[in-house]
Amino acid sequence: MHRLKNDQDPSTLNIVQVMEHLHSYAGERQQKGQLSLAVESGERACKTLQQLAYFLAEAYEVTYFTTPKPIQRNSIGSNIWVRMQNHNTGFECFLTAEKRHQKIILYIAMDITEKWWTSPELEAAMHAKITMDAHYCYYAQYIGERARIRSQLDLKQPAIQEKIEKILITYELSYMPEQFEALSSTEIIKQLKQAFNTLYKLGSFEGATRNVQKSSEKRKEEQAMYPKNLILYGPPGTGKTYHTVLYAVAIIEKTTVEQLEQQPYEQVLSRYQAYQDAAQIQFTTFHQSYGYEEFIEGIKPQVKEGQQSISYKVESGVFKQFCEDSKSVKVMADGQELAQHARIWKISLGGSGHNELKQYCFRESEIRIGWPKEVIDVAKEEGYMNNSLHYFFEEMAQGDIVFSLANNKHIDAIGIITSEAFRDETPGEEYPHVRYVKWVATDIYERIYELNGSVNLTLQTIYELTRISFSHVKELIDKYSTDNSTKVVRETDENYVFIIDEINRGNISKILGELITLIEPTKREGAREEIRIVLPYSKEMFSVPNNVYIIGTMNTADRSIALLDTALRRRFQFIELMPSPDVLANVCVGNINVGEMLRVINERIEVLYDREHMIGHAYFTPLIEEPTLAHLARIFEQQIMPLLQEYFYDDFEKIALILADDAKASHESFIQQVPIKNVFKTAFDVPRFTYIINRTAYRNEASYRGIYE
Repeated sequence: MHRLKNDQDPSTLNIVQVMEHLHSYAGERQQKGQLSLAVESGERACKTLQQLAYFLAEAYEVTYFTTPKPIQRNSIGSNIWVRMQNHNTGFECFLTAEKRHQKIILYIAMDITEKWWTSPELEAAMHAKITMDAHYCYYAQYIGERARIRSQLDLKQPAIQEKIEKILITYELSYMPEQFEALSSTEIIKQLKQAFNTLYKLGSFEGATRNVQKSSEKRKEEQAMYPKNLILYGPPGTGKTYHTVLYAVAIIEKTTVEQLEQQPYEQVLSRYQAYQDAAQIQFTTFHQSYGYEEFIEGIKPQVKEGQQSISYKVESGVFKQFCEDSKSVKVMADGQELAQHARIWKISLGGSGHNELKQYCFRESEIRIGWPKEVIDVAKEEGYMNNSLHYFFEEMAQGDIVFSLANNKHIDAIGIITSEAFRDETPGEEYPHVRYVKWVATDIYERIYELNGSVNLTLQTIYELTRISFSHVKELIDKYSTDNSTKVVRETDENYVFIIDEINRGNISKILGELITLIEPTKREGAREEIRIVLPYSKEMFSVPNNVYIIGTMNTADRSIALLDTALRRRFQFIELMPSPDVLANVCVGNINVGEMLRVINERIEVLYDREHMIGHAYFTPLIEEPTLAHLARIFEQQIMPLLQEYFYDDFEKIALILADDAKASHESFIQQVPIKNVFKTAFDVPRFTYIINRTAYRNEASYRGIYE
């Protein structure tokens, strides 16, 4: 097997030479006398590519390489390539350089058998985000399934059709020669090595089988334990809110509800509240006027202090903001943390391009703007300020991001604000207003035109870049952070829980909109069928993170599950919570067996109405701490009786049947019959009796025992 010598430095490989060859000769018609030059250049490029392949083999010691097609034919074609093969699995891998559509492309492709394509690592590669600057983009792409026929030595045996999954890691460079000069061979090799390393982990190499199977099994167990979308439903008082606490904490702590039920509820509730304080759990309630603008995003009017005009700003709703928080990162710069909801500002330091002020600010870790002190004092006194001054002094905050303008499509520095605004005339009086920043990167040339919604940057001194999302900023900071003083903490793998109380009381179509599709487990961020949509107001790309769990509660007395929005029902799993008299098994008020009383009441409600309108045990759990007749009387008078009146629309005959008043003495009955007096002078067909609530029965022990005895 051909390899680099152990003492050979891979940085000596001239990968740029490969780029230059493709730029000059690939796919071009050669003039007379130039063919030999093209072939000579191609031979050098082919050998360089082979050496790079050997370097990768040396690094991993599992791969051997076959000679590419004859150099004489390969060197002046539109591509040059080397074929690699893993000797343990037979999987093929290609290292290719080609000229395609005015771009020079280096890519590594690897065949992966069908059984590996569900591994978490493969899914991560298939959904890798594109990282792009002025020179290159680096991304993963799923090529798809194809069939390959392997011929057999024994012709009597049928051919075997083998399914192949292909993953392509691409390192794509722009065509312009001047951009090749800005890249070193070392940088290109670094990117290609990273690509090969990614594919190496994806393949079925020694030890990978066990790890992939273990990861897959663990993921399946977690998915079975924690459905992404869950609704707890049942009659009122069945402990839906109580169980919401248990399920939320179980999801975050990656344990089971059964294990949490063994712990004191107060301890679990305390942790639940701590997770709420840490913004890992959020609670909201749907109602009839709740809409898309509150849940996802909407346009909200704003009136700035000292101004009479109204401006409008797109604001994230509670769920969108929660999703952004769930995948947010922390950036620590010399101890300064990037604000959780950092705003992104563009600043012109002395204008565009290179200038003396900009270099001074880069050296001194500052941003500066002009205007003498007298102008600012007058502006404040008169109640107005230039927008840039207002932004600099009033809007900017520590932890916000600043981009330094290079030109109308590029920035040349990224920084994090670390101080309040102050005045300093050290470099001169022209730019006296200062904020300290931690520069993550300076003297760069980063294209943000597309990130900014294909809108050019302007020379206005300061303004907010509202079109650029926090995730894009994170990628840029991550890309340019090379020192230990700037630490990027990547997306959290912690679970987040969003609780929607009374989910059936809202207009689901109005509230969720297109989100009804995005919440599906298979459509979430990182899933194989991931869907990203452009939000209608902000025009941002949005998807629901895979670590966000939605728990809804639904009171079946308000609306039957059968009447729930069909689209919502398809996307949620349901857990029914019914009354549990066993919870009250040891609760006795004098000689009243509260659990047995509740069981009998619910049996009668199920016969006269339905099981969705039973009475929950939670109404009576306060009796565990205070088992007195007076307490039971308050519960019955203030909660149970009004609930029965609501259920049966004040049909006291049915309520009397529920409470067995037809079998009690009159003074023990909760519902009493009262004869109707002759109040009409003429004959009139009216009932002979009316009904009243006997309030003395609430404090009569026999009235309660008579319900079930």
